[in-house]
This record gives sequence, structure tokens and C-alpha cells, in this order.
Amino acid sequence: MSLYIVKKDKVLTMTRGDYFSFKVDLKAKEFPFEETTYTLGENDILYFGLMEPGQPFEKAFLKKEYTYDDYDIEGGTLKVVINPEDTIELEPGTYYYQIKVLYEDEVGAVHVDTVVQKTKFYIVD
Repeated sequence: MSLYIVKKDKVLTMTRGDYFSFKVDLKAKEFPFEETTYTLGENDILYFGLMEPGQPFEKAFLKKEYTYDDYDIEGGTLKVVINPEDTIELEPGTYYYQIKVLYEDEVGAVHVDTVVQKTKFYIVD
């Protein structure tokens, strides 16, 4: 199984120091290419990282973690939230974000899938 997000344009723009949120809809693809909605399991973690150009995900200056408890079961989505204090000190410009999910498969093996590759994230004044 592999996890991913279906979205045409993943580029994000926000105003520095504002509250900003967006929804994440996870999909799972299983052989033979059967697509299903994926809800985070009790031990799964979704990681959001915001970084400068060329900076690896592991060194992201803003990291957020979301678990099953953060998931909107009825709506089938998870909301990533960036609070004003997360960006108020940043210079306007081009940054990058990435989203990864750590999950257990049906036999208990742990996997990490990158569901959004490094994508532009603009912070404007």
C-alpha cells in the first residue's frame, strides 16, 4: 500500500503572522491500483514540515505532528494548522513544505510515505 494526496495545485500562499489552515485528504493505493480513502490509524502520525530552499525535511524550522485524534472522521480529512506565532518572525519569501505519514500496515510493519513532495510555500507581507 502507498499513501498519497490527490490535489491539482499543492502550492500554498499565506500572509506572514496570520492564522492559516488547509485540509489533507489521504488516499491509499493498493494492488491492483485500487484507490481508497485512508484514515490515520491509532499509531499513525502525519508530519508537516516547513523549510528553507535546500533544507532537508529533518531540519525543517517548523514541524507539526498530527495523529488519529486530530482526524475529522465524519469529514474524512485532517486539518493542518499554522498559527500566527509560527510565521510572524519569518521574512516574506519562498519556502517549501513537505508532508510525510508514518503508518503501520496490516501485519504491523512500520512505513513512512512522503505524501507531498517538497512544494513551494509562499509567505507574503
